Amino acid sequence: MSGDVTNAGAGTAIEQVKDLDERRKAATVAMELDVLDEILADDLVWTHASGLSDSKSEWMAKVGSGKVKYHSFAFDETRYRAYEGAVVMNGRGSTSVHHHGGIDTFKMSVTAVYAKRGPSWQLVAMQVTRIA
Repeated sequence: MSGDVTNAGAGTAIEQVKDLDERRKAATVAMELDVLDEILADDLVWTHASGLSDSKSEWMAKVGSGKVKYHSFAFDETRYRAYEGAVVMNGRGSTSVHHHGGIDTFKMSVTAVYAKRGPSWQLVAMQVTRIA
């Protein structure tokens, strides 16, 4: 799916967020915490496929300690919509993550919300839903 443009200049916002989301995924797999610290908003709420939620500091601690290790992200489809000061991404794909002593590979539906914070975009909300 392609991104919908909902206001003037939205195409630029969508392109910036697409690039940032690719950086976020690469930094997550590489465990580049300094990059993730810039991309993730301090008030981030990350809701996992399990239904449990983490704050930025909780999520960063899990990734930084190696308790959770993301191996891959692959999206079959994504849709971006821009609003004043926000871009919403909906996508379907798969991920592979090491946690709870094993590797879990599953298909997922994702909603990510990026907000414009000063000159930069930051991820403020992530919702992952496991799908069959």
